[in-house]
Amino acid sequence: MPKINYKQQLLEVKNFVLEYFKTHQDGKLVYHNLNHTESVVNATMQIANHYQLNDKDFFIVCTGAWFHDTGYFEDIQNHEQRGADLAVEFLKEQHISAEVRDAVMQVILS
Repeated sequence: MPKINYKQQLLEVKNFVLEYFKTHQDGKLVYHNLNHTESVVNATMQIANHYQLNDKDFFIVCTGAWFHDTGYFEDIQNHEQRGADLAVEFLKEQHISAEVRDAVMQVILS
């Protein structure tokens, strides 16, 4: 199995989520919008850097941060699960291991 470039993959995650917000934004979500998500991602990165996480763990927590509110666009009541499902679908397409996909799901659902 080829070594994953987690920094490149995180850029793919960011681009996907930015496009997702762009194509799904409807104005109803006043708080759980792109600005909120970017703030959460920035805080997550600061904490991850403080604790000097390795590339894989950094990818896991930051990917969770990027996807954490994407589910609001499809299912407000079950937004965490829908966001986790969306993340797993995307990561599977990117050939990210089941172990990492499961860890991202746990980040979103916690």
